[in-house]
Amino acid sequence: MPSGDKANLMAKAALLEKKQLFIRAAEIYLSCGMEQEAACAYEKGGSFEKAAKIYEKLGKTEEAKRCRLKLEAQLSGQSWQDLQAEFQKEKGNPL
Repeated sequence: MPSGDKANLMAKAALLEKKQLFIRAAEIYLSCGMEQEAACAYEKGGSFEKAAKIYEKLGKTEEAKRCRLKLEAQLSGQSWQDLQAEFQKEKGNPL
């Protein structure tokens, strides 16, 4: 991909994020090879499974675990705050 095209796509993705269209932004970031940005955008957009997979690929296990907990909360109806407290407790950092 020519650098001008990549720059245009990155600008488009940033604009989409400002409009809170995170999933579309994530897809553009992926097409540019910007996996970290894609994972963050997927997470912001609530696509926790996709974010977790990318984080795992990048070796960011804590971020991947956080996304999986958010997904679990979403599926179970448990609040994110409750799961976050459990996560922190497991790490030895009680809230």
